[in-house]
Amino acid sequence: MEGLAARGKAVKALEDVPEVWEHNEPYIEAFNRLSKARPAGMGLTPIPADEIRLYMEVEGVEDERRFVAMIRALDSAWLEFQAERLKEAKE
Repeated sequence: MEGLAARGKAVKALEDVPEVWEHNEPYIEAFNRLSKARPAGMGLTPIPADEIRLYMEVEGVEDERRFVAMIRALDSAWLEFQAERLKEAKE
């Protein structure tokens, strides 16, 4: 998609992409990786706390309180967004 945009082609999916500040990129990357750890078949559920703890241990996260707060904030926003999408799809 980015290749199309670089060639001057309009790409709808890239129009509404928010800017991510460089210092937040590690949290976004971690959130994307941790999102895959959600329990399957249980609907929209938060990322399990034990998966966050394991990630912090494996990756050597230093500021654990900040990391958990950021992941939980991203997760809450993602869950709200997905719930809204499901609601709109049912209407």
